[in-house]
Amino acid sequence: MTDRQGRGEELALEQRLHRRLARLPAPRAPQTLLPRVLATIGRPWYARAWRTWPAAARGSALAAAVMLLAGTTWLVGGVESMSAWPDVVRIGWRLLVQPVVVYAFGVNVALALVAAASWTVLTRVALGGTSTMGTGFPQGGAWRSR
Repeated sequence: MTDRQGRGEELALEQRLHRRLARLPAPRAPQTLLPRVLATIGRPWYARAWRTWPAAARGSALAAAVMLLAGTTWLVGGVESMSAWPDVVRIGWRLLVQPVVVYAFGVNVALALVAAASWTVLTRVALGGTSTMGTGFPQGGAWRSR
């Protein structure tokens, strides 16, 4: 087959496909789309998602949040009191988290072993097992139809 013949067949296929696709009905929007769009348009900018606010409004809101945080820090005791936070976190870790970590790790290992055993039972017993055919590698799986 020459390149010109191949291109002609490709064009014929493309035209057939175009005709069939052109006969398909246009997709319809869900019934709830128009009311949702109109409700969103009708809302003021400050009632919408923060990312859709005007840039000046977002900047002002961010500046107000930073000033509120700075004012709260100043009222609570200033930056000097912030140096105690690492100690608070360290004490919380030692009292609340560290005693549980070893047990949580043990439970996770036990659950992983139970999951592996369950998978082995499922694939070998319930689903008929796999065949290695002397290679050591599965040749077919229980997921394939027989």
